[in-house]
Amino acid sequence: MTRRLDFLWPVVGLIAVVVSIWLLSRDFRGEAVASEVWQALWAISAWDYLLCIVSALVAYLALALYDRIALSHLGIDDIPFSFVALCSFTTYALSHTIGFSVLSGAMVRYRAYSTRGLTAAQIAVLVAITSITFALGTLLIGGIVLVFEPQELRRLAGMLPDFLTNETMAHLVGAALLALVIAYGTGSVLRLKPFELKGFRLEYPRPAIALAQFIVAPLELMGAAAIIYFALPAVGNRAFPSSWRSSSARLRRRWCRMRRAASASSSSCSSTRCRARISRAPSCSRRC
Repeated sequence: MTRRLDFLWPVVGLIAVVVSIWLLSRDFRGEAVASEVWQALWAISAWDYLLCIVSALVAYLALALYDRIALSHLGIDDIPFSFVALCSFTTYALSHTIGFSVLSGAMVRYRAYSTRGLTAAQIAVLVAITSITFALGTLLIGGIVLVFEPQELRRLAGMLPDFLTNETMAHLVGAALLALVIAYGTGSVLRLKPFELKGFRLEYPRPAIALAQFIVAPLELMGAAAIIYFALPAVGNRAFPSSWRSSSARLRRRWCRMRRAASASSSSCSSTRCRARISRAPSCSRRC
């Protein structure tokens, strides 16, 4: 039976990919979208591609730390971080592709961590802690943004009633979100009563672990958001505050000056290969 399942799941995945490609080709039939996609990809500068890659690495590192934090909560420190990182990457890559991330991710983690001696109950706690870590990051960042940048809620004007998009409501919602984060931290410090349900027991983590959750979770969300930010067009991109945009612009201008200096020095390069490499470099004038 196990061998049949090992063969079945790859087939199911392949069928899902084929069906997805067929649906996309049917929806875009008769439309010249390929040229627009390539044009948009070429419009992204090399510097922004580099920042996207760095942001992705930061996000996946933080996701791996989700699992490491959960293992520390369980008192398990003998699993190499390389194994944890690979398991985390595989879990999130598959679960976000397949969907039903809680269930599909739990299945991947069970298969991986059971080989390291973890019981089903321990893996269930691990999944719960990783989910709580993500929720804490969402609450913390959401609360900070709504308290200190309440005007951001105006973006939902027209989609929500007016009384839900004013700054007063933003402050109230932000304060409520931060109150939940503070309550979690308080429960960790005071070691409040654990949650129990039919043999499943989930205790508040130690303060050091809770602090790690407060640091790692926002880092992962900011890394994921940065990928989208750096890939978006420069014109009209207000995804981050103006101070962040100005810092990014300064870095981009510095990169462009370096590129221009390299192009200017191409006349002194006697190698044909060197000249070709410089001439093929995409222009950065659009973003400078």
